[in-house]
Amino acid sequence: MSGEIVETTARGKAVVAPDSGLTSLLSIADFPSKEMAEMMRTPKTSELMSRLERIAVPTDAASVPGQLTKNAEAKVKYRRSYFTTAPILEFVSAFGASVRDAYRTKQFGNPEYRRYLFETLALRVGDKLKPLPACIQEAAGTSFAVVAPVQCGKAALATALERCFPKPFKIENPPLEGLSEILVYPVIRLKYPRNRKLNGLLKDLRAAILAFSSDEKTKRSALSEMLEDESGDIAIATCILVNVGGIIIEGATGRKLDYVHTEEILEFLVKARDDAGIPVMLMCTPAFMHGVNSYGKTYASIFEGMTLHLDSLETSVQKGLAAQGSKIAERKQPEKPGEEKAFVKEFWDSGPSTKSKRMPGWLPQFVVDYCYGRQGWIAQCMEQLEIELGGAIAPDSLEKEIVEAIFEYRMKAMKPIRKVLEELETIGFINSKARFLNTVDFLPDEVFEMPRQENWYAILATGRQIKNDVIDE
Repeated sequence: MSGEIVETTARGKAVVAPDSGLTSLLSIADFPSKEMAEMMRTPKTSELMSRLERIAVPTDAASVPGQLTKNAEAKVKYRRSYFTTAPILEFVSAFGASVRDAYRTKQFGNPEYRRYLFETLALRVGDKLKPLPACIQEAAGTSFAVVAPVQCGKAALATALERCFPKPFKIENPPLEGLSEILVYPVIRLKYPRNRKLNGLLKDLRAAILAFSSDEKTKRSALSEMLEDESGDIAIATCILVNVGGIIIEGATGRKLDYVHTEEILEFLVKARDDAGIPVMLMCTPAFMHGVNSYGKTYASIFEGMTLHLDSLETSVQKGLAAQGSKIAERKQPEKPGEEKAFVKEFWDSGPSTKSKRMPGWLPQFVVDYCYGRQGWIAQCMEQLEIELGGAIAPDSLEKEIVEAIFEYRMKAMKPIRKVLEELETIGFINSKARFLNTVDFLPDEVFEMPRQENWYAILATGRQIKNDVIDE
């Protein structure tokens, strides 16, 4: 790897030589830095909860009559609200603990680790990553997955999770001979590439690193070797050298499955996990997960770590099926009683026009039923309700017909998808392969366990592109 990497990321003139004068097992977690100390501190449960949750419109911020611009600003923020649960809290805690553990293993005082860094810096395009030193091997192999249909909270969780980590920072004058500063990237969050190829992901990774480490003096060709190396090893080596603590990839969907290129991306994540000791998190739909599992390859091990399934909230039909002992309803993970009401009430209590009013008792389940339990749709519908209530409609005079009309207006574009979900909810399966493939990323996990749909997996696994138009049956 060229010296340009050092100049761009470490701003140093020398590398950490294997015979550096450090004698103790000093890790990067011990370096004198206010940001690193904060990164390594284990937050209390209440503190982590406050970082995750966000009430976009504070309860003491009232809507001002006649102040159109102020009210508009409040309502723009309305849908940014985020409310967490115990499983999400546990999942985020585990991910944070893994990132901190990874930093503890980067023992700059260990001659074996310094030799590893020295050899990593010397990598050229075509070279393979060096074997991990023993101090990192103990922490290697940590992966996380968030699996949920579209509109069930993955993107909102990714945004909330970012709030739990410091932004990239520099450690000035580290106790390392020849280096004036080093960089630390606690978490890098990337989108699954639009072109569905590894080179798209590497471009985004390079951009994320340079966004913090570059300045007006940085050459346009900085870190170009990351893109020249098709294996991704140079990119992983760069992540090692700039101390990336964790990598989050979101937006992996069934529509982006491609047998060859999906494997390349998964191989890159597995390498980052196993060959660099970097915790990785993949956020995907059930369609993507089942498509990958059907490959029967080792890259499916990305789902063998801790997995969080974000289910939709339970509708009235699902509750009825559960009461009748339906096997379909049994597949749904149990929820805490009243979760639907609590989720909708959080939005009601955050709205400038509704927070001081009594919420109708029938509203929470009505909203959940209309939105088929999709938290993203619930947020959109509650936002539209807030908009309408801020105008001519009084909260005290709400009726189901009025609310349904408001929701219909907001959800016009989702009508075909809602019809498929209605079919799934009422008869327990999807009759049409065309409807199945065109809504594949909106479908819950249990659909992909039904024998009726099993023979349709081949289309996902072989990477046939799913277009927006209807697929012939």
